[in-house]
Amino acid sequence: MNSKVLNKKAKELCQKYKGKEIDKNIQLPLTAQYKLLSSLGDPLGKVYDKYKSEFKNFLKTRNHSILAHGEQTVTAKKYHKMKSFVEKVIKEALSLDDIEQQYCKFPQLQL
Repeated sequence: MNSKVLNKKAKELCQKYKGKEIDKNIQLPLTAQYKLLSSLGDPLGKVYDKYKSEFKNFLKTRNHSILAHGEQTVTAKKYHKMKSFVEKVIKEALSLDDIEQQYCKFPQLQL
């Protein structure tokens, strides 16, 4: 996709949430943020597209849990499934375009 098409998609997505600005910045919901990254060709957006249904299922669980907006508890089994999914997504996203090499520079301590 050329940059004009991408910019149009990004603008359309942001326009949908116009009027919900905080300090002159549009605040996008989490799924809209992933859609924006996808429309811009970002590697994390590509990973979101690949696992969209899993993302939505786990976000629903998270949103209904006591750790977010709801009152439901998360079973140990569900927690481990979510943890495995998040680890898989992070590893895959970091492997794309060598993101880990670009951004994850940890200090080396000499002991």
